[in-house]
Amino acid sequence: MSNLNSQGWEFNLAYNFTDFLTAVLTFYYSHALHPNLYGGYATGNVLMANGQPFPSGQQYPIARDRQDLIFQANLIMKF
Repeated sequence: MSNLNSQGWEFNLAYNFTDFLTAVLTFYYSHALHPNLYGGYATGNVLMANGQPFPSGQQYPIARDRQDLIFQANLIMKF
């Protein structure tokens, strides 16, 4: 993943059906490296000068996710 402040594991399993067809299963797990990192630019809670939060589309937090759990299946065909 593209988030900072994360650590975890990724497991891949691939099987070739033929020379041109491959199935790949991927499991990815991560959690926060520093779980007490909150606020400001770290997690996207940035306030403007008037005390209102910036619109969510203008905030680019560097550590917004506390945990990721992803299972992905791909079927790859080469031409």
